[in-house]
Amino acid sequence: MSERSWVDQVSEAARVAALHGYGVLDVPADDELAAIVRVAAAVAGVPTATLNLIDAERQCQLTTVGFEGADSPRSDAMCDVAVAEQRAQHVPDASRDPRFADNPWVTGVLAHVRFYASVPLTTPEGHVLGTLCVFDEVEHRLSPVQMERLADCAAVVLALFERQRLARRERDVADEAQEQRDLVQLVHTQLEERHELLVTVLQTAGVGIVAADADGRLTLFNELARGWHGMDADPDVAPEDLAGTYRLFGADGSTPLREDEIPLLRALREGDVTDAEIVIAAEGQEPVAVLCTGRRLVAADGRSLGAVVVMHDVTVRRLQEAELRSSEERFRSTFEQAPTPVAVTSADGVFVDVNPAFCAWLGWSRAELVGRRAVELAHPDDLDARHAVIGAVLAGVQPSARLERRYLHRRGDWLWGRMSVGAVRDAQGGRQVITQVEDITEQRAVQRRLTDLALHDHLTGLPNRALLQDRLRHAMAVADRDGSVHALLFCDLDGFKQVNDTHGHAVGDEVLVEVAARLGDVVRPSDTAARLGGDEFVVLCESLASWLQVDGIVERLREAVERPVLTSAGELQVGVSIGVARPCGDVARSLADADRQMYEAKQRRRARPTVPGQRGVALGQP
Repeated sequence: MSERSWVDQVSEAARVAALHGYGVLDVPADDELAAIVRVAAAVAGVPTATLNLIDAERQCQLTTVGFEGADSPRSDAMCDVAVAEQRAQHVPDASRDPRFADNPWVTGVLAHVRFYASVPLTTPEGHVLGTLCVFDEVEHRLSPVQMERLADCAAVVLALFERQRLARRERDVADEAQEQRDLVQLVHTQLEERHELLVTVLQTAGVGIVAADADGRLTLFNELARGWHGMDADPDVAPEDLAGTYRLFGADGSTPLREDEIPLLRALREGDVTDAEIVIAAEGQEPVAVLCTGRRLVAADGRSLGAVVVMHDVTVRRLQEAELRSSEERFRSTFEQAPTPVAVTSADGVFVDVNPAFCAWLGWSRAELVGRRAVELAHPDDLDARHAVIGAVLAGVQPSARLERRYLHRRGDWLWGRMSVGAVRDAQGGRQVITQVEDITEQRAVQRRLTDLALHDHLTGLPNRALLQDRLRHAMAVADRDGSVHALLFCDLDGFKQVNDTHGHAVGDEVLVEVAARLGDVVRPSDTAARLGGDEFVVLCESLASWLQVDGIVERLREAVERPVLTSAGELQVGVSIGVARPCGDVARSLADADRQMYEAKQRRRARPTVPGQRGVALGQP
């Protein structure tokens, strides 16, 4: 036998063992399983569906829709392909698929299946128990979403199987507990007559057992009870001294028991006691927390023979519960007092809890947030990045993640936060998202202001040389792709030096600010009016219909600039020389071309007398 064959046999044996371990073979399906199969048929839009379990040599149709199910040889099962390949199957026409074309379910021996789809029932350990299968006698196709919903149904089937297995296990535990109670009852009725057998049972029992006579004097500790108490039962200890001698305390581990609180004496006097918790703190030993259940022993003639109590050790359980409470208290204290905004959301994005800092930051109360969907406070432009980060953390792709995004304040504006995201388990074992947020609104505003300062002229607010060059590069790249027409207009004010010399630089600045505003009013929103420095301005006109538009743009710019400007020194007027060039593929050369054209226009204006309507314009070649 080859190593591969041996491995396959072991794997198949483990698969079959896993199937039998769920105890669902040959057991009538309950209503929930039948409902899931009906849902699967509805999802697929077909009349027939079945829940198939693949045993070693047979296929068991546990529950069906649209036909009467029955066992069949595994060799005839179409679903055995899904078990072998361990993946979902989607076959629009089985008669055309070589894996199924000769199958009796397809050929007409058992049915005339054409459309066939199935999802494997795969356990967490990777064992395929069978399939959730849908089929029809006509060709049919499912969408990816329908296949996903079938997979969801298969997951529910496995969850129901697991729940049934756990229920059986709990019944077994309950049966075992009942057997122990029956054992104690046997001890009660046969204590006097079968002492030797009783002693053997008591000493080997997995519970502590103590007994007292009718006067409340100790008569018996079994081995486990002796170990917990650090000594044997002493009949000379009076009932009122039991708590002190054996160091018996209440459930808190610090309050000594009163005589009327001792479970053994309570059973003797009251008739029975159930799940009374005490702590046994023997000298030099770790305290033991026990649950005590007992009853009074009565002879056939009605005489009281004493009482017996059975004790179950719950020390570990109580320590775990205490640690869990302590952990929850520490988390709650940290959560509530944290100066940083913190929010907890469910896996489907609903606020589960928020701390006071989160509420104070965004202006919402806790009552307004808990139960609300977190995306309602997210900026639409941030949703994709937010979903990706949270999805990766919930899926375990990464343990934590950070993201800068916007949050909606109650007053309606947006605050920037740097969110740190992690996943935690809730009390039911599900996953939740815990988000800690650092307020970076002011930091973002400073960054934005610094960016504006770096790219805009501080006096006029127009784009500066750096931003103009960037937009010019973009325009030339667009022209390379689609052949669009762009124009570069270099503007230099005429007579501006005289304004500065006569009225001072403050008045000159007023003129520059007004000129900048007029340029912005003339150009289109898609164009760029920039200040290079001094009295030099550049206008970039993008995507013109044709080069013939340039003359009109120049005239509008000239008319706007040369209108009188009202300043603190009175009404002043400046002229403008405009050089026009078409961007040539190089930013520096394009600006130099436009500058040269402007200089030539200025020289021509100076070379001839100024007459009404004269224009100082030099146009570059298109």
